[in-house]
Amino acid sequence: MTDVNARVQAVLDDLIARDLERGLQVAAYLDGQILVDAWAGVADPATGRPVDGQTLFCVFHQQGHHRHRHPPPGRARPARI
Repeated sequence: MTDVNARVQAVLDDLIARDLERGLQVAAYLDGQILVDAWAGVADPATGRPVDGQTLFCVFHQQGHHRHRHPPPGRARPARI
């Protein structure tokens, strides 16, 4: 791998060491070639199984700031306290 991979790995290891993440993985490609393939932490806290290059993560993304948008039709707004 590259120096970039080592630098990303160091960041992941630091996040785990500071208990800011439990388990994570990063892969990045440039021009069809893998540039970064790094992982750290625990995939399953119950068994202690570590994250590896084959660990699957479920990822969700939402654009914008949801709290400023109207809820979809049929869904209630959260109560303000």
